[in-house]
Amino acid sequence: MSRLLKLTLVRHGKTELNQPGIYYGHTDLSMDEEGVQQIRALARRLSGEPEAVYSSDLSRCIETSRLLWPDQHPIAMPALREISFGKWEGMHYTQAQRLFPEGWQRFCAGGAPEGGEDASTFYNRVTGGLQEILGRHESGQIAIVSHQGCIRAMLAHLLGMGSEQVWRFKIPPAGMATVEIVDGYAVLTQMG
Repeated sequence: MSRLLKLTLVRHGKTELNQPGIYYGHTDLSMDEEGVQQIRALARRLSGEPEAVYSSDLSRCIETSRLLWPDQHPIAMPALREISFGKWEGMHYTQAQRLFPEGWQRFCAGGAPEGGEDASTFYNRVTGGLQEILGRHESGQIAIVSHQGCIRAMLAHLLGMGSEQVWRFKIPPAGMATVEIVDGYAVLTQMG
């Protein structure tokens, strides 16, 4: 008999730094009022209660989890955090490019920003956390609340696309994706 695992991936709602080009990966921010309203609207669209909710340990994701599933206790996992931008946290990319020109070139080639995380380390951390979660659940329905970069990495990994394909997905604040995994074979069934 086939085993079906329904996985719902949710990005947190908007924060004050949720602006194009701003790096704020590990910065622990709460959602702003618009973000809270986005998550409340998403809650009205969701159906079914997951058996477990996993979340990045950053405030914006824990808050999102609690608004979406108030009867659940989210399992906080640092592995589900966004990429660390190190000294670039809170900066617009043009400022980082101007202040750290050598680091910027390194980052564009897959390296780490000063004090931050490189793309490969980030991808391996996130997909390792995902594999840990999947190892706990063979079937049923679970949810993961995380960040755009993490959800991109998880989708690329689940769909067998490889880390270089993470840029093929765009997940807006309070956006979600649903993946059904049948006997280890993942299919993207919903995105938006």
